[in-house]
Amino acid sequence: MMVQPQPPEKPESDDCCGSGSCYQCVWDVYYQKRAAWREAIRELDSELAGSDVKQSESTTESYKRDT
Repeated sequence: MMVQPQPPEKPESDDCCGSGSCYQCVWDVYYQKRAAWREAIRELDSELAGSDVKQSESTTESYKRDT
């Protein structure tokens, strides 16, 4: 059974200090996790395309509305 990856939680606007001097800003971490999540969605779509599983829309398309 394939499990659909969940998108990373977007930081709140006050989660970032705004100094620009942090080693890893909460936004950097969020965008890294978001890129990994999108890649996982693309891989899942590829797996589903090659299987007998029927889907009404691609996983990627359904999550584009959510981000």
